[in-house]
Amino acid sequence: MLEFFGITIFTFLSEDLACITAGSMAARMQMHLWSAVLAAYVGIVAGDLLLYCVGYASGGFLLNTRWVRHYLKPEKIARAKSWLEISGAKMIVLSRFVPGTRLPTYVAAGVLRMPVARFTLLLLFAALVWTPLLVVASYLSGAWLLEHFTRASFVTRFAAMAGVVVALWFAARLVLALATWRGRRLLYSRIERLLRWEFWPMAILYIPVGAYLFYLALRHRCLTAFTACNPAIYASGMRGESKSEILSGLMPSQRRFGNIAPFICIAGDLPVSDKIKLAQKFIRQHAHSFPVVIKPDVGERGNGVFIAESHAELVAHLAASPHAVILQQYIPGREYGIFYYRYPDEATGKIFAVTDKRLITLTGDGVSSLERLILNDTRAVLMAQFHLEKQRTQLDYVVPQGEVYPLVRLGTHCKGALFLDGNHLITPELTRAIDTSSKNFDGFYFGRYDIRVPNEDDLQRGTNIKILELNGVTSEATNIYDPRHSLLFAYKTLLRQWRIAVTIGLENIRRGALPVGLTALLKMAFSK
Repeated sequence: MLEFFGITIFTFLSEDLACITAGSMAARMQMHLWSAVLAAYVGIVAGDLLLYCVGYASGGFLLNTRWVRHYLKPEKIARAKSWLEISGAKMIVLSRFVPGTRLPTYVAAGVLRMPVARFTLLLLFAALVWTPLLVVASYLSGAWLLEHFTRASFVTRFAAMAGVVVALWFAARLVLALATWRGRRLLYSRIERLLRWEFWPMAILYIPVGAYLFYLALRHRCLTAFTACNPAIYASGMRGESKSEILSGLMPSQRRFGNIAPFICIAGDLPVSDKIKLAQKFIRQHAHSFPVVIKPDVGERGNGVFIAESHAELVAHLAASPHAVILQQYIPGREYGIFYYRYPDEATGKIFAVTDKRLITLTGDGVSSLERLILNDTRAVLMAQFHLEKQRTQLDYVVPQGEVYPLVRLGTHCKGALFLDGNHLITPELTRAIDTSSKNFDGFYFGRYDIRVPNEDDLQRGTNIKILELNGVTSEATNIYDPRHSLLFAYKTLLRQWRIAVTIGLENIRRGALPVGLTALLKMAFSK
């Protein structure tokens, strides 16, 4: 009986692992097979009925507590309610086989006061299908192991059994994923992200680059030469630089060419009322209307960037931000990244690479929900988890026929933008425009401009360019992320990029610039 109650209680922690453990115990003759099935079944049904009772008894009150909201997002409950109202019986049964839906669905069933008898019958049926399958599969696997590992040591048998438990758990998750179209698309997303290097973690992708940079440091006997490639920027733009100070460094160019998107820096320690007054004054003088862009003065990879569509959103974001932020006019049009460099002893610079940044949109058909459009789109599905979380309050919205829904609004790869190689767009006119702006920023030699222009023709003519940001030494030639490029192409480009940075830094050091010390550099690299 102790084993029976142990399995029953274990289901409250992990239903699937409890089923696998029950089957394994039955294989080792610690329980009868059908006792193991019954123990898991009773625990699963009891746990799911408890979720229903929580929703029923609280009437939604508990759902608004901070602790519950941390583990059970309001958006999930809202979606579960919507599904239950449309097809309650179907959802109760299907949620047993769809990961992540049981908890919100069963709680929502209680909140909506679904008849307890009906809910219980549906629950009993769904658990009756799922539980024996998993327990018996675990039992058969365990029995096979015991037959083939009879004479093995205890450690070997334990390791083999643990391996089977883990394998069965993953197999159960895989079966559940394959059971629905949504699950299959999410599984496809995960597999594709593993196969496509453009989605690999930076820490893994940059291992060869780090090794090459260390080689250059030893060769030139200067570990931090690259931090002197932009004397005008703090640590040459390694990390922690102020975006507003960099844009201000370009202001001589602004006065001459008017090519910087208007901005203002709002200190984080100002009273909220003062922040709002500064923002309103800026909008009247420069932005004229919403939307406007709010972004951290010190930040990277698009983190913290927000497009405020209304005064209420602007006020809420300013009130919630404890750090300095930049308020910038929203510039429509095409977005590009232009990587530029100039050797200090040369009169003119060059464009190293151009990235054509495509902001993903979805076109409605009047039938499909936003969630289905995301999962069905060949590009959006690759970042499905990110988009589904970002759009969590709109997932059930049916996009009208022909309406274009802007899924991605920031030209950042890790935020969903598609990067294409735009080197074919480089012209003498574009090079001259970027070179002129750069030389007006005394002490800048190496980095990437993020710009917007009305169209491709303006880009090639070097006209109507609006600079959004200028990034320093750690910026990338982001055209490498074009899906058509190989990993070898990416490494060739990155290694050449860093070789140029080191060369420029060494020349600036010879001219009197001071590189960042190794200790300070390491603190920068590993600080949060």
